Amino acid sequence: MPKVAILYSGHVGGKRQNTPSRGNGIDDGTTGLETWDVCRTNQEAVLGAADRYFYTYTKPENTSYKQFVQIPQSYYREPHPAVLFCNSYTFNYVFPINVLNNWHNGFIGFDLVPSTYDVYIKSRCDIVLSAQERVSKSMSLEQYKQLPYNEAASHDTLDLNAYEIKPNVIYVTRSFSESLLNDQFAIGDYETMRKYFEVYLHYRVSMNDGFRFHAETMLYLHLERQGITTVQLDFSNLLIRAQ
Repeated sequence: MPKVAILYSGHVGGKRQNTPSRGNGIDDGTTGLETWDVCRTNQEAVLGAADRYFYTYTKPENTSYKQFVQIPQSYYREPHPAVLFCNSYTFNYVFPINVLNNWHNGFIGFDLVPSTYDVYIKSRCDIVLSAQERVSKSMSLEQYKQLPYNEAASHDTLDLNAYEIKPNVIYVTRSFSESLLNDQFAIGDYETMRKYFEVYLHYRVSMNDGFRFHAETMLYLHLERQGITTVQLDFSNLLIRAQ
């Protein structure tokens, strides 16, 4: 069996953030914990044994969180001037600064994870995985809890042995748009995933080429420049919203 590391990023509570912040927030309340428990249970069933890492700027006080490590102050970055991103985002509910914070969190977190694993997985604390096709990309926690067991599909298993983990190949979950790359889940070897997370360092190349700032587009163009092939898994991921 391969030795697997899973690096989490994003908001545990699954809450959409509409204001700039230094880094990935964590909803430390009851709803956030319940969302994380549902998603964690699903991912443990689907992905099997793995070491799980979550590096965050503010460590949760709630002791129910496991393996969450606060990023050392020396790794914090200076906030980007907002003027750089005026009129540059595609969706009006996504602030570019939040995307940059997410990228920075993942970039630093990956750098802190040991390089001794066979497989590296980038995941989120607010997604569930399923071999089923999904008709929507997100659902509230209450809606998900009301699904029949077969539809929730937490019993699906993603067999990592069935995929060739090799240089410059990354496996991603299905996208909800043929023109976009799903950036919420990815699997690869160490060097390939290192390049994946380096989108934080190189996204400006695409902007200088005239592309508008958009997370999935920036990642797709970055991987293309790095010569990385993306392969779509026969799995979908569903975002679970705390509210």
